[in-house]
Amino acid sequence: MSDYLILTLTDAGRLSMLDYLGSGFNISFSHVGLGSGHYEHSAQTKDLAQKWADFPLIGGYVDQDNHCLVLTAMGQLSEVKEISELGVFDEKGTLFAVLAKPKGYIFQTEIGGFFSFNISIALDEHISNKNIKLVFSPQEQLLQALLTLHLQHKDPHPQYKQYILAILRAHLAEYNPHDQYAIRSDVAAIIRSYIDQVRQLISLFSTLFGKPIYTGYVSATTNNTISVSEYKSSLKENKDAILVNPENTHEAWTITRLDKTFSIYIFSRSGTSRIGYNGTLNWLVLSDVGESPINSFPELAMVGVSQSNGQVMVQKPIDKTIDFDKAVILMTPEGAHEGWTISRLKEGFNATIFNRSGTNRVGYSGLVNYAVLNPKDGSDLTPSSVYPCLLMAGVSEGGNFSINRPTGQTWDFTDSNIIILVTPEGSHEAWDTIRQKDKIDINVYQRSGTNRVGYAGKVSWAVFMKEGDSDLYRAGTYQITIPAKSKAEIHLVGAGGSGAGSLWSPNTAADWLKMENGSDTSFKIDGQLELIAGGGQGGYRGVWNNGTDYKQGIAGEGGQVNIVKLGQAQIITKTDGEKAYLQTTIDTCNRDTRGGSTRWMLGSGGAGGYTVETRKHRCYGAGGGSGAHIHFTYSNDTGTAVRATLIVGENGVSDWVTPELNNGKAGEAGCASIKIIAI
Repeated sequence: MSDYLILTLTDAGRLSMLDYLGSGFNISFSHVGLGSGHYEHSAQTKDLAQKWADFPLIGGYVDQDNHCLVLTAMGQLSEVKEISELGVFDEKGTLFAVLAKPKGYIFQTEIGGFFSFNISIALDEHISNKNIKLVFSPQEQLLQALLTLHLQHKDPHPQYKQYILAILRAHLAEYNPHDQYAIRSDVAAIIRSYIDQVRQLISLFSTLFGKPIYTGYVSATTNNTISVSEYKSSLKENKDAILVNPENTHEAWTITRLDKTFSIYIFSRSGTSRIGYNGTLNWLVLSDVGESPINSFPELAMVGVSQSNGQVMVQKPIDKTIDFDKAVILMTPEGAHEGWTISRLKEGFNATIFNRSGTNRVGYSGLVNYAVLNPKDGSDLTPSSVYPCLLMAGVSEGGNFSINRPTGQTWDFTDSNIIILVTPEGSHEAWDTIRQKDKIDINVYQRSGTNRVGYAGKVSWAVFMKEGDSDLYRAGTYQITIPAKSKAEIHLVGAGGSGAGSLWSPNTAADWLKMENGSDTSFKIDGQLELIAGGGQGGYRGVWNNGTDYKQGIAGEGGQVNIVKLGQAQIITKTDGEKAYLQTTIDTCNRDTRGGSTRWMLGSGGAGGYTVETRKHRCYGAGGGSGAHIHFTYSNDTGTAVRATLIVGENGVSDWVTPELNNGKAGEAGCASIKIIAI
């Protein structure tokens, strides 16, 4: 329901909040009662006349502008009833607010159907959010069960089936069917709209209570600032864990916490020197899910942050049972370090963290983040109802292994929507992470002097998915149907161009090559509409021979918006892609080889490679530009469905040169989002 139900505060409810302006108002709401009585409700109403069911209240907020408390209810109905009275009860059973109709009904139920609605309780006084604290009975498990049952049920909306069957029967009964008889595609928009309402409800819970997980996958250089803008608390409180995984060649990192951002300085290694980093970064901010209204992470057993002088000792809480022989242990030091070792115990684990001076390992000082997970094999084919979510987690017995996509899953591990975390448990320096569509290759290595050597020990790992959106289209070609009397909201994003590498060559002119462009993303309705979000341009290589024989890289330009034919579409926003960051107009470039940033979702340009030039001030590989973005709507107000062709662009491939640090990185593939609602 989109309309608000306005309830009257009862005398009993008013008595419970008489002193809220002076001392703060605390009330624990419990449930909403539904009934079929008919009467004129008033402040003197003490109970419902014909109550027949109670359903939990699961959230709420204070609407200061309209002097209201707004509460959220959800439930499943087992019989047909005309609801003519509705009451809000606190945990003591007191009727706090009431709504009743002398005639008719508020709404009618259907057997097996789910409902959710907001209830607005108007107050006489001007209210301040700081003076009111809303507390709800613990309904998390019931809510999760309802949502899971709803989303997993083979036929969660029987009313749509009956609607379609009735239409088809009427259609078949006609000798000459007419346009007014709908076909199955005509109700697709209705179904999509309802599913979107369920997602918005879940999003409401996350907004009200704060998400327990925030995560991302970004192009990274040596110095990076990661924003967690939706985070409810302050990262400076040091209570929620920050876990990171640089995917490309690295040695280690340092992390500095700010309020809603953290900066991370990542470094690689050459001999005994720490040098710059150029690659990608997986990150995750994780809090205890115990206080979350929807537990999207039941595998999480422990999470914490400790101050350490190099030794970390973690013991399980007395109220939990954790098998530490099989548990997944993730750990991220925040101070400068080289590596660590982890020892598993019966009731917890110990860790020793070390820094490096030259070729020697020395002491460590700083915060240490950790999380303990129960393993997850990823075989469940039911999509999560809440994101970010854990897809898989496990422990490898060796340091050179692959995380394989389970049979039946369609995840693309090269997608930036996939977040990978890795924690070696034996003595090590670092690791490489290589993504393929159906697997992730991990290679952990140890250090002897200035040489890399083999690794021996266990490795804990976990794979998360940042977002789940069935309306998001990846690279490929699709036929789209926009039903009669419906409206489509569409995003188009072109693919990112390839980043270029840096290499030494005896023939600088021959090897000074431009990398692949990202492909365009387009949406076309023959004769009516054609919009193109252009792919980003690839960058040029940096090529070095000597001080007078070299070629500078050239940054790739962003993709261009191309409105071939607008027709009845309405543009909301349109933005050309972003040029890569490398500046090569003067001899000393700025050494920032990032690709152009995405303009909406995905479509970033690939990063350029580190220079091979001896003085390290020129010949960097240039990044690729990002894809353009078009956001528009198209309304089909006719009586027939419209067919469209959507082409989502592929990304440009990597520029592989030796050594790996000097590679150019692939751009991101483009994407499109299409959401259809009934007019």
